[in-house]
Amino acid sequence: MSSYRIRSGDTLSSIARRYGTTVDALANANNIRDPNRISAGRQLDIPSQRAPSTSPRVPPPPSRPSAQAPLPAPPPHRADTFTPGAQTPRATTERTWSDPNNPGKTYPSRDGVPRFSQGDTDWAGSRLGGAGEVGASSRDSIQQQGCAITASAMAVSALSGQTITPAQMDGYLDRNRGYSGNSVDFTRVGGAANTQPPITSTRVRGSLTPEGIDQQLDAGRPVLVGVNYRTTNTEKPDHWLTVTGRNSDGSYRAIDPNGGGELTLHRDGNQLVASTAEGARHDYRFSGQGVTFSGGNPVRPNGQDVVANASPEELAPTELAPTELAPTTDVAATTGDNAILGQLQTRGASPRTASQDRAPEGIEGSQQMAENDRARLERFRDTFQQVGNEYGLPPALLAAIASRESRGGNGLNPDGTAKYDPNGYGLMQIDALHNPELIRGGPYSREHVAAAAGLLRDNLRAMQSAHPEWSPAEQLRGAVAAYNMGPGNVRTVANMDVGSTGGDYSSDVWARAQYLASRGF
Repeated sequence: MSSYRIRSGDTLSSIARRYGTTVDALANANNIRDPNRISAGRQLDIPSQRAPSTSPRVPPPPSRPSAQAPLPAPPPHRADTFTPGAQTPRATTERTWSDPNNPGKTYPSRDGVPRFSQGDTDWAGSRLGGAGEVGASSRDSIQQQGCAITASAMAVSALSGQTITPAQMDGYLDRNRGYSGNSVDFTRVGGAANTQPPITSTRVRGSLTPEGIDQQLDAGRPVLVGVNYRTTNTEKPDHWLTVTGRNSDGSYRAIDPNGGGELTLHRDGNQLVASTAEGARHDYRFSGQGVTFSGGNPVRPNGQDVVANASPEELAPTELAPTELAPTTDVAATTGDNAILGQLQTRGASPRTASQDRAPEGIEGSQQMAENDRARLERFRDTFQQVGNEYGLPPALLAAIASRESRGGNGLNPDGTAKYDPNGYGLMQIDALHNPELIRGGPYSREHVAAAAGLLRDNLRAMQSAHPEWSPAEQLRGAVAAYNMGPGNVRTVANMDVGSTGGDYSSDVWARAQYLASRGF
């Protein structure tokens, strides 16, 4: 009997076909209760087989984590605006969702996502961001301005398995400071469902690509996309849609809160478009504004295999095209050894961190700082790639840590110690006080970079052990945070950088890494 280690993108049926066996035989041989739920990294016994065309990669063995101490919290999230829409739901043959607060009321679905309309009479006239009724025609009503909470309610319902209606989402946000006027803070919407692991969300401002949407859908997560149809200011979407699946021709299935109907989005370069000629309410155009989710339970679209969750060793093409400094998707950023970097989007640098280069906060600031360091980092590009391959880590992430820690060596004294921290050593700033055994080689040597990579890999193993419910990208980001403050201080995805230097360590490093990946690291 041979064995096989599951890789990201695998399904039990694809493994069965590869080895000339059946799904039932695989499930029985490995005590798999649900053939639709498998995890990357698990080793399977193959009951009957033929030799596969290629052999799987086995991840490196675990090693030992490190530890340090906490600092202050990151800045609060910013809110978002949304706009009105009309209502006319269409029928579907998919499963229905029941409303526990309204016996007899059900909602159709698409790809396991309930189809809500912001104009449903149960909540159309409710005041958005406040109590009471204002009438459906009021500018303050859910019917007129409730597309964002309606789109969010669909996604959170699907990921939680609970029916969270727009009315319930509105009430939750009212009680939990989820509004600023008629603007919604998308980072709070996941809390409307009480799930383990909790549902968290990330507001992606201008840098969500079709590849990023693909990655989320492949992981079983709906995606919210902001679209324009009235204005051309792509920084402020006119409307929000919930993307639920992908068609065989590469187009996307989406639900429009404006009526709860289905529509199709087609690729137009890095944008997506829908037209009234194909039944959309308006001629919508998506230009990179979105909301992605993690946590909860992946959604299995009807008729599709559930793919194995990605691991840091095996990852599919992913999400981010850096904004402004790199306006288009670069293959290096979304494939190969750096692929995992696109699986999630962070907020980038805090104002405190960005101020050292007089850069703006956020992703733009992280990119600007990485660009300022790029010429210095180029000298070590081969080292980052060799060591990254050896340790199963994204080379661009090692380069980003060098950018954050020593500005590519610009912050070092001639002996390799840090100008502002006598305990920090080398390009990667290994702490000689907490990790004296890792002070190896010269400050710019391959040995030094390898020691830092080993520390990062140790932290990753610690995250995988402590937080098995996190996605592989979240675990790797947690390892980055632990590089700064120790794995014991990394407790939740939502507050991953609380206590880190600048309150943004992993967020900033991740954004720098995405940018450097797009530049060939």
